[in-house]
Order: sequence, then structure tokens, then C-alpha cells
Amino acid sequence: MVAYQAQLDRVKDLDEKVEANPVLGVQSNWARTDVMNTARQEIDSMTDLDRLLDSTSEPILDLAPTSAQETIMRLGPNITSQVKHKIDVMNAHWRDYDRLFTSPNP
Repeated sequence: MVAYQAQLDRVKDLDEKVEANPVLGVQSNWARTDVMNTARQEIDSMTDLDRLLDSTSEPILDLAPTSAQETIMRLGPNITSQVKHKIDVMNAHWRDYDRLFTSPNP
């Protein structure tokens, strides 16, 4: 997630103009491809983690017993719902990249 945020910050600093109606043949630029690949990898990783957590009732992670005891080093007991929420949010905002980059029109 840190790499993803760093990429977004870098892209926003470029302040590139987004073409509303790209001409036929416009390809994705490297920054768009890089950010979208990172986002896709993040979604895939979270989906894998969700499947792993759902695969057993045995403890897989050392979780904090309560949400109040959750830290950046120890996840809380609601990790499963947080992972699912992250997947849902990232998928729901997939088209947001069109506001940052000119959409390919191959």
C-alpha cells in the first residue's frame, strides 16, 4: 500500500492534463499502467488473504483480542471484514484512474 500511495502522490505532482476524448490509437502511458498494476496486485493480495482467512477456523494470525488493542504491528479481530471492505472499495473506485490519466483508446 505504501508503494501505491507513493505512485499516486507522484502522479498527482505531475499535474498532467487528461484528454477527455483521446484520439484512436492512444495507449496507456507507463504511469497509468504502473499504478493500475500495483492496484491490481493489492486487490489480488487481499483476495488471497481473504481466502486464506476463510479457509479455516484455526488461528492463522496473532490478532489483538479487541479493536481497542489493535496497533500497526498487531491487527484487530475484525481483520476479515476490513480485508473485504478494502477489496470492495478498491474495486468500486477502479474507474477513478480515468480522472488522473488519459484513457487508452487502442
